[in-house]
Amino acid sequence: MGPLGTLASWETGSGGVAIRVSVLPANVPAPQHCVLAAELTGLSEALRRCYTHPASAADNLDVNTEAAARADPERVRVGGHHIRRPNLPDDHGSLLVSYDPVDERTHRVGRCLHRAAEAGLSAVVSVEVEAELAAVERAELGDGRRV
Repeated sequence: MGPLGTLASWETGSGGVAIRVSVLPANVPAPQHCVLAAELTGLSEALRRCYTHPASAADNLDVNTEAAARADPERVRVGGHHIRRPNLPDDHGSLLVSYDPVDERTHRVGRCLHRAAEAGLSAVVSVEVEAELAAVERAELGDGRRV
């Protein structure tokens, strides 16, 4: 069996498409590979909800609503930051958790990458996540193309 890797896949309306994101480092234990894949899948599901329930269609864009958070133009920059510097448990084990599903999912992916401690893996996953966050932002503006 060859090296394990992560794939990004999506439906195009006329079939599925997939690209290889990265080869997973051999020194990262197999259970961590599975946890990272699960967290990336969770992030993908949260982002898919942004397409099916766009902020632009929300009845309420008041402060502290999910729609208002998704309409924030800083979302791509912040999401990429969470991948690189996620909320981690403090000395007492307490963890700050976001109510925004996309925001929290980016932190969760970041925590997986932090545990893996592989700079190359973190870099490629960050690039892919930022590209998908940018695609969601463009969709909000009426352009659904993926980078």
